[in-house]
Amino acid sequence: MLIKTKVGIRNAKEEVTIFAGVQPAINIESLTAFEADVDNAMANLLAIDKKGELKKATKNVEALTLMTFNKARLLKTLVETNFKDEKDELLDHMAYNRFYRETSKLKQEAAISLLSAIARGQAVLKEKFESNGLPVNIIDELVQLSTELIEAETSQEQLKGGSVPVTAEQYKTLNGIYVRIMDICKLGQVLFVKDAIKKNKFVFKKLAGSM
Repeated sequence: MLIKTKVGIRNAKEEVTIFAGVQPAINIESLTAFEADVDNAMANLLAIDKKGELKKATKNVEALTLMTFNKARLLKTLVETNFKDEKDELLDHMAYNRFYRETSKLKQEAAISLLSAIARGQAVLKEKFESNGLPVNIIDELVQLSTELIEAETSQEQLKGGSVPVTAEQYKTLNGIYVRIMDICKLGQVLFVKDAIKKNKFVFKKLAGSM
């Protein structure tokens, strides 16, 4: 309903001179204020864009989790091939024994736990790598991923919890918006009764569902 209302307001703005000629209260200033009210309702009452945002956030978490596994697998291989006598101890130090298997299944909580363990144990591992002439960039990248994945998951969880029941006061606000746009639409249909194309721009159920 709110998206259609915004489309209706936009259409009225395009014909504002004709509207104002018969109903001075419908002018560019009042239509702009009405649009702001609708934007506020979309943002604060219905969170209308949160499904799209949640989808993007989820894809971001999934991508970061996959990246974590790929880099963690590379680090594991480097440890196993360069520190054969210490590999079990070093991998345990970074909690591979606890979280790597679930991370390989792309479980984000396991990935976060593994990254956190790597971050905590990075000093020991970096010392081992440097003493053997190995670059430490893979360790730094995993530590950075720890921060990025935690932030991404936090955003995802906030969006998941964004839906709340509409209160009586919010229903009142939405109803007020509906009444206002219907008044504009009814007048538009009368003003453009001889112009089918323009008239349809004020038939509420026919309003385009996108901006």
